[in-house]
Amino acid sequence: MHDVLGHRLSLLSVHAGALEFRPDAPAEEVARAAKAIRESAHQALQDLREVIGVLRAPVGELPQPTLADLRLLVAESGRAGMRVDLRTETSGPAPDGVVRTAYRIVQEGLTNARKHAPGAEVRVRLAGAPGRGLTVEVDNAAPATGPGAPARPRARTAARAGAGRPGRAGRAGRRAPGARANRRRRLAAVGLATLATMSTPEAEPVGVLIVDDDPLVRAGLVMMLGGAPDVRVVAEAGDGTQVLALVDRHAPDVVLMDIRVPAMDGLAATEALRARRNAPEVIILTTFDADDHVLRALRAGAAGFVLKDTPPEEIVAAIRRVAQGQPVLSPAVTRRLIARVAGSDRDRRRGTARERLALLNEREVAVAVGQGRSNAEIGAVLYLSVPTVKTHVSSILAKLDLNNRVQVALLVHDAGLLDDQDS
Repeated sequence: MHDVLGHRLSLLSVHAGALEFRPDAPAEEVARAAKAIRESAHQALQDLREVIGVLRAPVGELPQPTLADLRLLVAESGRAGMRVDLRTETSGPAPDGVVRTAYRIVQEGLTNARKHAPGAEVRVRLAGAPGRGLTVEVDNAAPATGPGAPARPRARTAARAGAGRPGRAGRAGRRAPGARANRRRRLAAVGLATLATMSTPEAEPVGVLIVDDDPLVRAGLVMMLGGAPDVRVVAEAGDGTQVLALVDRHAPDVVLMDIRVPAMDGLAATEALRARRNAPEVIILTTFDADDHVLRALRAGAAGFVLKDTPPEEIVAAIRRVAQGQPVLSPAVTRRLIARVAGSDRDRRRGTARERLALLNEREVAVAVGQGRSNAEIGAVLYLSVPTVKTHVSSILAKLDLNNRVQVALLVHDAGLLDDQDS
């Protein structure tokens, strides 16, 4: 429920922000944004009413779903135009908690299939008996997205008495060993150097590829970015499998990547993209910042992330900064993100990070990068010229096979070299 409600509110924020940032937009775009705001607000209120109704109901009086209710759920999906094949192989009663969990799994599975694989047949299987638990399977073949597109693997989730809430596993691609993408910088550098270029022809607009499975979100972002004269949306993608081909065709400078898209998620798409040479920079779009997927995308080479309810001028500023080769994450935000989603492999990460940093002669520079210092600030602290600092940073990236300063900062944090600042 929190994912659905978060999505509704994100849509409200994106389209309201677009109207605020671009008040002179064509009437057709204004009307489309207003319609999206009205419908999203209505749906969000419906979701809130459902939640409030559950919270207000006295304990013990809430109707609990049964296995028989699954047939009603499937029938409702059929009326909505879905093709669902339900098969049950159960014997004997199941505990209420297990039945409720099974119902929610099927409910969410059908919702995802309706959204991400419209028209595909969905198969639902339930099997179990007292003492053996209840196994729930919801799967469908992913719709083809191009020649030779792979089918989505079957997802299988088991709900058993006494089991915790089922988790969600993210799919991660792997970067080719030794592959490193070069950063592309089309804008003039900020600072005094900009004054020397004021008389030269205007810099080429920053090309942006938007990746989000929701057409309304994409439309809101297109409208928003249309208000920035130095930013141009060159293409849109509805899922991760389209990203590489669109990058080859349109050569964007920056990719705005939703982390939760169908067929190939944003994490796998980011890893595949950043493993290439001359890859565009990636900014992750997310509804929630405490998300392990976001942290993994940053480790894969994304330059930063922005929340979907970020003010429009800050989203545009983030795109500009990333196009210039600058990160959009402060070290404080990075540390908070790591702290929120820290897993049980912290000790292993610390050992690995320290081994990698031990290879460096530029360790002090790496730590300063992890502290969020600019090249000029690093030079002032370590008594180095700015060109020397730039050389050291480039050497660090090459030796560690990293793409950007955010990855250096994450590695320094993993090694525990910033712990004193966190306390």
